[in-house]
Amino acid sequence: MKTTIQRVYFVVLILFFCIIEQLNASSINTYFFAYGQEEEINIFWDYCGEENLLGCHLLRSETFDGEYLQVNDNLLTSPDTNFSFQDTTSIIDTLDYFYKISYIWPDSTFTEFFPIFSLKQITFEVINTNLVEVYLEMRKNITYGYGLYVSWDNIGWELADAGAITICDSMLIDPYNYPGNYFQMEFIDLELPNPDLGHFKLSMDYLISIIVGADINDEIIPESTNILYQNYPNPFNPETNISFQLEKESEIELNIYNIKGQLIREFKIQNSKFKINFIVWDGTDNYQNQVSSGVYLYRLKSDNFVSKTSRMLLLK
Repeated sequence: MKTTIQRVYFVVLILFFCIIEQLNASSINTYFFAYGQEEEINIFWDYCGEENLLGCHLLRSETFDGEYLQVNDNLLTSPDTNFSFQDTTSIIDTLDYFYKISYIWPDSTFTEFFPIFSLKQITFEVINTNLVEVYLEMRKNITYGYGLYVSWDNIGWELADAGAITICDSMLIDPYNYPGNYFQMEFIDLELPNPDLGHFKLSMDYLISIIVGADINDEIIPESTNILYQNYPNPFNPETNISFQLEKESEIELNIYNIKGQLIREFKIQNSKFKINFIVWDGTDNYQNQVSSGVYLYRLKSDNFVSKTSRMLLLK
């Protein structure tokens, strides 16, 4: 497993220099992703360019570098620059599909962009007023490599993380406090001669629109005495206290995530007493393995309360 991860990092770093021009060319949209199961795939994208746009065509291939064929019958247009399309043309659930947008200009010229890699499922769960959990599920039961790129201006991109992703994974994102205004996840398949599988892109504005659309506001818990306190000590080594206050006796769940949003430790307490309580975390995961140094996120849930996500730093 370690060898595979090392190969993933190595290949991603090499691909970074090969695809950076493609990334720079993709600044005409701020989000572009596709997912679907069985007989349909849903594709979402926007247009943020300054040139007048006549419309779009959507192109599909079964391989990243294969022949891309148009799947829409009529020119795709949108009054508000936000596009969506449901592809139901001969979809086979066990295959991967890749999509390109062909932007059509008034002079009949067109521009095609770096393809995206369709997933089986992408869901957005609003955790609270400043946090969204993005859940990804792959169409095939294999391990892919990924590189996570961030950008402030949707033009210049920097590699922020690299690793491996199996069937499904998730990440927690605070769109109000993210190290960039946009991120793209590039996928690679180490079993293919050409390992590049394209990407998907999301803007922080898009995630903020999901939070706003969920109609979540601070009035959910007015005058509440439910409080999740900052852990102490912080930074810490080897353990830290996580305190919380409840307005009434209830069952609670305290979850600790790594910086990628993966759940690593879960505490459940039945009939936790009201007023101030605390849990000691010794820096181990659910299997009693010591975790590495770094930033960790924690969140408290009870019968009628979900806290905002807090951060803590483990230093060894």
